[in-house]
Amino acid sequence: MAKKKTPNRNRNKSSKAARGNGKLPQHVANQSNLPTIVLAVLGCAAAFFYAYQTRPIHDGADTDHNSLVTNDAVAIPDSDGTTELSVVSECAVNISHQVVFEQLAHIKVWTIQSFLPSDQAEALHARLKAHPVPAEGSDGDAWVYTSNKITDRGRGTNHKMRGNTDIADRRGRAQYARSIGSFAYSKNELNATNPTYQQIQRFFESSNTLKCMSELTGIDLVEITDMFVSMYIKGDFLTTHQDFNLGTYAFVLQLSKDWKEGDGGELVFSCNHDRFRPDLCKVALPSFNTLTLFSTRPQLVDHFVEEVVVPPHKNRRLAVTGWIASADDKGFDKNTNDLKIQKGTY
Repeated sequence: MAKKKTPNRNRNKSSKAARGNGKLPQHVANQSNLPTIVLAVLGCAAAFFYAYQTRPIHDGADTDHNSLVTNDAVAIPDSDGTTELSVVSECAVNISHQVVFEQLAHIKVWTIQSFLPSDQAEALHARLKAHPVPAEGSDGDAWVYTSNKITDRGRGTNHKMRGNTDIADRRGRAQYARSIGSFAYSKNELNATNPTYQQIQRFFESSNTLKCMSELTGIDLVEITDMFVSMYIKGDFLTTHQDFNLGTYAFVLQLSKDWKEGDGGELVFSCNHDRFRPDLCKVALPSFNTLTLFSTRPQLVDHFVEEVVVPPHKNRRLAVTGWIASADDKGFDKNTNDLKIQKGTY
């Protein structure tokens, strides 16, 4: 007597669930689903192909809030293939810009808060801070120690010297020149060949940024005549000087975070030309993501940077400094030998 087979109830339940309430045999049901499966696969393949063809092209680098975006909104990668910090595709006047204008004697000063979008300012700060303070003999691919040439008698000149050699001696000579009332400075500048510097330069030299700054200030600004990116650490300073031969206006974009009174590094203006009794009419504390723009002529504007006293492991004074020629500027000549000497060479 043949043994009666016991049906697999679990298999039957799953089959019914798969077929619904219909009575089609399993193999017929599977065949009836085949066209649907094929169409679904073809649909997915078409969607993937379309997405691939229409994806944004960024020279092999994904764009995120840490990538630099220029006027054509294409991310520019570093030499190692990673993208740099983000700077807005165009500087556009918006509600976040808070502009304050001050007429201080003969000095015109504009203070623009929140100049860059906050996430992009944060990325720029992080990128600059990531480069270490230059050590004696270091290659100088990023920060380069910068001072002016001091004569054997301790007098400061306008000749800019860059290089990570004899740092302690040069800083000491600059401090001595300052102590006897001569022009002197001590700081670090970002190498002009560094990708971060080049991208910052492209941003400020773009027509969109110049137009934006013109709209914010009401001045017809036409050309960036010179610029540098600086880092002041403990012991660095810039004594009283004027920038009349570098451009009609000068600007400083402060990128230091959590700067406190007593840390030094303030940008200070004098409303007279008395070196012994200066009229200190404005003191600008390094305030994160704040751009200060001020006139440099026709009347001379005395200003200086206080010595930084906070140690570099706690904070550093980071800034972008530049000069701009206006449309009615008749006195600027970028080819003068004096200007070339002041700019220095790498």
